[in-house]
Amino acid sequence: NPSSVTAVPSEASKPDASAAEKTTTRNLLSQSRVLSNGAAKNSENPDEGDNAMRDGVKKMWDNPAGKAMMNQGLKTAASMMYQDFIDGLNLTKEESDYFMSLLVKGMSDQQGISMEMISGGDQKSMIAEMQKLEKEHQAEVKKFLNSEEDWQAFEEYKNLMPERQQLDGIRATMKEKNLDLDAATEGKLVKAMHRARTNTQGVDLSGPKALEQMANGNLVEGFESNWDNQQELLRAETKEFLSEEQSAAFQNYQTQMKEMQLIQLRMAEKMMPKQPVSKEK
Repeated sequence: NPSSVTAVPSEASKPDASAAEKTTTRNLLSQSRVLSNGAAKNSENPDEGDNAMRDGVKKMWDNPAGKAMMNQGLKTAASMMYQDFIDGLNLTKEESDYFMSLLVKGMSDQQGISMEMISGGDQKSMIAEMQKLEKEHQAEVKKFLNSEEDWQAFEEYKNLMPERQQLDGIRATMKEKNLDLDAATEGKLVKAMHRARTNTQGVDLSGPKALEQMANGNLVEGFESNWDNQQELLRAETKEFLSEEQSAAFQNYQTQMKEMQLIQLRMAEKMMPKQPVSKEK
């Protein structure tokens, strides 16, 4: 609803990355590979390996060029995630750029808090700070959209993001079996996956609550204990609109996704430093 969008503030300058910054970025990537290799060599002493990985990420974050590289990655990710929604609003270029900058800021806030937690910051205070920043970000987005209809559409789009991002993989799996999904079936599948993810209340690292779950630990255990319940809900719902062949291909995709998610969760557990639990007097 372009007519309802709040006026956009003047756009801040956006400096381009210099050749020197690009060179430094390549050096940082090289350093991160060395640190990762060092972590692997320390597999006999897991704590040393985990510390090496955390130190590598922290060095990249503390280095201005490293931080710029990570922030640039957020801009690319935000564009891939939200460009379709922004295009549907029929905004001016200035409005689109400003809205995208708001979305990137929200992602950047979460990344910054994550880096603080990885660096050993107090997890309880970091989670409280992230909750505060998320409320402020939601207020900024809602103010910009200036329309309850657009705000509700944005919330639905964002909430379904983890499932929508899986569509390319699902399509590829279907194609391998010479199967196809029409747009209506894809829409039903996305919503079924979302209901299975949210109704089972399992491990979910797709939003601001991810920090709290990471701090609580036991990510892998929680994910695996919840997986069967999630799949049971999915099978019950998808049998209503997927053929037997489509269902078999989808289950094959789910098995692959499970392994990928477990790898990510194990990495997240290793990156999060263990903090002593304070005893209540």
